[in-house]
Amino acid sequence: MTHEELVMAIIRIRPGAKFCLSGDSIEQGLEWLEKPESEGGQKRPTLAECQAVLAETQADVEASQKRAAAREIIQEKRDLAVRKLVGYIAKDANAPADLKAVAADIAAAEADLEPEK
Repeated sequence: MTHEELVMAIIRIRPGAKFCLSGDSIEQGLEWLEKPESEGGQKRPTLAECQAVLAETQADVEASQKRAAAREIIQEKRDLAVRKLVGYIAKDANAPADLKAVAADIAAAEADLEPEK
């Protein structure tokens, strides 16, 4: 674990605790500045607690990245479907006027986004 990972884990495990961490070893570099537990201080975190928090954080990050990738795919598919529908509506003489107006608005907005050639 890196120094930054350990600091983040300690802060998550013991919010507001006072400590100093030198290097990237909790066993050798953590100076616990809290009062004793009997006086209301927080308990010194263990390496196992820090590892568990970091594993949970990594799992959260991976899940978030997976959700973001899925949302991106959904948005791409939705955009493709809308473009196809706009094309069909624009060509369909029997399409309702309100759909034709929406299709025209979308086509105009997309044209404004196209780079000039």
